[in-house]
Amino acid sequence: MALITFVIFLFFLFILFIFAFIALRRWRRGVYFKRLDREVERMKPLIVKFLEDPNVPFPYEWKYSLHAVEWQALEKVLLELKTNAMKEKKRSVEKLFQEFGYAEFYQSLLRRGNRWERAIAAERLGAMGASQTSIAELIKALKDPYKEVRSVALRSLAHIADERSLPLLVKELPQMVNPEAGVFISTLKNAMIRMGESLLPTLLPQLETYDARTLCLVVDSLGEIGSKEAIASLIPLLAHPDPEVRARTAKALGKINDPSTIPDLLGMKEEPVWYVRLQVCRSLGLLGDFRGIDFLTKRLIDENWQVRAAAAEALLKIGPPALSAIVEMLKENKDRYAREQIAEELQRSGMVEELIHSLGNADDPLLELKRSLLIALVSLGMTNFLSWASQNHPSVGVRLEVSNLLKLAASSNGNLTRRTE
Repeated sequence: MALITFVIFLFFLFILFIFAFIALRRWRRGVYFKRLDREVERMKPLIVKFLEDPNVPFPYEWKYSLHAVEWQALEKVLLELKTNAMKEKKRSVEKLFQEFGYAEFYQSLLRRGNRWERAIAAERLGAMGASQTSIAELIKALKDPYKEVRSVALRSLAHIADERSLPLLVKELPQMVNPEAGVFISTLKNAMIRMGESLLPTLLPQLETYDARTLCLVVDSLGEIGSKEAIASLIPLLAHPDPEVRARTAKALGKINDPSTIPDLLGMKEEPVWYVRLQVCRSLGLLGDFRGIDFLTKRLIDENWQVRAAAAEALLKIGPPALSAIVEMLKENKDRYAREQIAEELQRSGMVEELIHSLGNADDPLLELKRSLLIALVSLGMTNFLSWASQNHPSVGVRLEVSNLLKLAASSNGNLTRRTE
C-alpha cells in the first residue's frame, strides 16, 4: 500500500514538474519577445536615419554576437526595411546584411546545417537579396539531397531574379521538372514568371533541346510572362508531335494576345486532338479578331461538346461581327441536328440572354440582325429564354419585342429574316 502511494506521489510530482517547466518556458519566451520588440523599436529609427542621411557614420557597434537578442532584432528590422523600401534603398539594406554578417552566417548554415536549417537559410538569403556569394550558395542548394531545401533555394533565386543565376537554372530545368527531383512544378513555374523577361534571352534558344514535360512548363510560363519576344519561338511548337505541347502553346499565344499569331492559330483547322482545338478556340476568343469568326463558327458543330462551348464563348467575346456569320451558318447548314447543336451552345454561352437584353436599345444598328438570329433560334425550338423574357423581363420594351418575335417566328414558320413593314 505504501509503495502504491509513493508511486502515485511520484506521478503527480512528475506532472507538476512538467507544468512548471512549461510555465517557466513560456515566461522566459515572453520576456525574450518583449525584449526583442523593445530592441526593434529602438533600432528601427536609427537604421532609417542612417539610410537617409549620408552624414551619419556606420554603426560598427551594432555588430552583435551571434544569436544575441540584438542580433535578431537588427535582422528583423533590416528584413522589414528591405520589404518596404524603394529600389535604391533596398540595395543599401542589402549591403547592411553583408556588413553585419547575416549573409555570411546564413551561407555557412546553408552549407553545414541540418535539412531544416538549410531550408531556413535558403529562405533568408533570398529575402536578403542579391550577392555573388549568396547566389553561388543557392545555386549549389538546387542539388541538395532534400527537396525542401531545393524548393526553397529555387524560390529564393526567383525572388532575387539575378541574371547570374539564369544560365544554370535554364540548364537544370529538365532535371528539376523530373518528378524524382522532388521540386514542385508550381514552384518552378512561379520562379520563371517572377524572373520575367530577363529570363528570355537565356531560355528561348534552349527550347529545341527540351523534352515535352519541360516544354509544357516553359510554355505555360512564357504565356504568363506575356512577352511578344517569345512569339517567334512559340509558333513552331504549334506543330510539335506532343498534343499537350501544342495545346499549351495555343493557350500561351492567346495570353500574349498579339494579332500577328492569328494566321498560325487558324492554320490548325485540321487539328485532330480535341483539347488542342479547345485551346485554339479560347485563344481566338481572347484575341477577339474578326479573322477568327469562320474558324469558330465551324467549331460550333465540332464533335466534342467542350470545343463547341469554347467556340460559342469565343464568338461571344468577338461580339457583333460574329452575329452575321452565325445567322449565315444557321441559314445554310442543311443538317438540322448541327443547327440545333449551334443553338444549344449559343444558349449555354450566354449569347441568347445578351441578345434579349439588347432588344431594348432601339438605336442599335445591329438590332435587325439580332432579331433575325433570335427568330432562327426559336425556329429550332429554343424558346425557353424568350418565353421567360416575354413575361418576366424588367423592361417593358424588351417584353414587347420578345412577344412580337415569338409571334413572328410562329407565323413565318421559322423564316430567318423578318419582313420589313
